[in-house]
Amino acid sequence: MTLPFACTRETIRHAQLTQPDEVARIEAFVASHRGSLFHRPAWLAAVAAGTGQQAHGLVAEQDGQLTGWLPLTELHSPLFGRALASSGFAVDGGVLATMANTTELLLAAAEELAARLSCSGIELRGPANSELPDGTYYYHITLPRLGKVYTGFVEMKR
Repeated sequence: MTLPFACTRETIRHAQLTQPDEVARIEAFVASHRGSLFHRPAWLAAVAAGTGQQAHGLVAEQDGQLTGWLPLTELHSPLFGRALASSGFAVDGGVLATMANTTELLLAAAEELAARLSCSGIELRGPANSELPDGTYYYHITLPRLGKVYTGFVEMKR
């Protein structure tokens, strides 16, 4: 006889930002992990309402618990084209994760989402993962089809 077991593998999925219970879970995760204003789904909603840009978010889960969050804004510009920014119109709001591996999974999922949305790059702001010091880390990720994966890594102290 085989016994059922719960899936313990970490999974990444697109957040359902129109569902109040999903937004509440993310808000609680942000608050409990010292996220900034720019990590909050409310910030994404305000940017979307004020600019018409599309809000997206990626969540990481394991054993039914949130382990990571990446807020994203899909930006459209006649001058610069299409890109994903985390968070749009903000100075922080990058990956918020409980483990370094979660950060890598969220970054890979962000690249896949950008490719699906025909975005040429991703701009991430904030700490890359919870294990880094208190400095702010800025990344610009150019998608592989453009020849480079990670470019422009700069450390900026707060």
